[in-house]
Amino acid sequence: MTTLSQISQRFGWPSVKQITNPSGSGPSIITQSVAAKIGKNLSAQNDDLEINTGALFANPKTDKTEPPLAIVCEFNRSVNNETLL
Repeated sequence: MTTLSQISQRFGWPSVKQITNPSGSGPSIITQSVAAKIGKNLSAQNDDLEINTGALFANPKTDKTEPPLAIVCEFNRSVNNETLL
């Protein structure tokens, strides 16, 4: 299984820390919302599922609130299509 760290390095993305916990106040607010809305929802449906959520931003260090380029979810195991829908 490929990890978020491997994907980040392969595609030249910011570090995993900047994806899951960005230092900029704008991206940080959005990333917290992703964890609250998506991460908690998926966790509630699957007791044994661990989810690491985040968002990919052009500049994760900015204080501006800009839309993310992508929402990122890393799972501790494979998940089926129903989980993702």
